[in-house]
Amino acid sequence: MAAPVKNGFSCTTIRNLKAATKQQKVSDEKGLYLLVTPTGGKLWRMNYRFDGKQKTLSLGSYPDVSLKEARNRRDEARKVIANGEDPGAIKQAQKAATKVARKNTFEAAARDWYEEWSKGVTPGTAEHTWSILRRRVFPALGSVPVAQIKLKAILDVLREFEAAGVSNAVKKAKVAISQIMAKAVEDEKAERNPVKDMRRGAFDFRVKKHHAAITTPVEVGALLRAID
Repeated sequence: MAAPVKNGFSCTTIRNLKAATKQQKVSDEKGLYLLVTPTGGKLWRMNYRFDGKQKTLSLGSYPDVSLKEARNRRDEARKVIANGEDPGAIKQAQKAATKVARKNTFEAAARDWYEEWSKGVTPGTAEHTWSILRRRVFPALGSVPVAQIKLKAILDVLREFEAAGVSNAVKKAKVAISQIMAKAVEDEKAERNPVKDMRRGAFDFRVKKHHAAITTPVEVGALLRAID
């Protein structure tokens, strides 16, 4: 049971609060209060009623969340309640969605794809493709939820290949990313494969061949005669 501290909030009051053997509860107004734990933690809480039940909403901890921000969060929660919704339930749903998003990252989708795809190609091809993904694609896209991957992000990655002088790997990377996204759509982890929206001709996949320069007078003479 929290021991109440009177006189409400002020920045000075909050800074001077010390840990005690029991939890302390410093009440503000409109349901907001600060819970001071025996270990010194200062936790923002808000009491409210919804559907006839008394509930408590966590609003963060001090000093990460200032007094002003805690009051703003309380006011936002009160607006949600006024609209007939439970802010606590919304927060739990958001946490669950975030957890799912973290699990369904692009890298996780890529590993699912690779497990199937690698069985149908040579070990060398599989290793080379995975190396491209691991070294040049995952640093930019790996931690992004696969459902949030946009075409621009993919284009940025492929353009970095060209800027780094490894344009020969652009096509392999594009194909792999497209297949990963297609499987994510099949697995209902993404709504669409954005690679399908890529403009034709956005990249030149042709292998560039370099011809030796003509440097000797004899070769130059032969070239001029041929031109003539």
